[in-house]
Amino acid sequence: MTLLHPSVTPDGADVLHNTSMLQMIPSLTDRNTAEFFSTLEWVGSLGNWSKPQMLLIAKLKLEGRVRQFFEASLATVSDINYDKFKEAIVNHFREEKSFSFDFAKFSSAHQMEQESVKDFSVRIEGLAHRCLNNHLENGETYLIVFEPDCFYPNLYQVSNNP
Repeated sequence: MTLLHPSVTPDGADVLHNTSMLQMIPSLTDRNTAEFFSTLEWVGSLGNWSKPQMLLIAKLKLEGRVRQFFEASLATVSDINYDKFKEAIVNHFREEKSFSFDFAKFSSAHQMEQESVKDFSVRIEGLAHRCLNNHLENGETYLIVFEPDCFYPNLYQVSNNP
């Protein structure tokens, strides 16, 4: 007589332990892919879930555009595993912001109440860097310098050559 591991049923299927932890995992939407997979993997490690189990859980948590993408592109893939599923979802719903979005965020920034001038300058400098450096071609990099008496920043192209 062969004894099975306690986590395997007589028909060979894995038993999902710690099912109460499922409520800690949000639904998978097009707006939370990174958060979803991070949470699923963290909870999965606590619950000692296998990757096939996490794939099943992820499929059950699909909503909206992510469900539509899955049904149209991945549901018929026979060799889909957790890693391939995650990669396809994350790549398809990667949050890519346009230059106009980043520039609008930069140009509409205002100093918030209780925000020091120094904190505001650091925040707006970060927005300016994101606005420019995320959207430049050919790996160009600019240094953005804010002068105390000037509203507009000075831009200096940084050489990419050593």
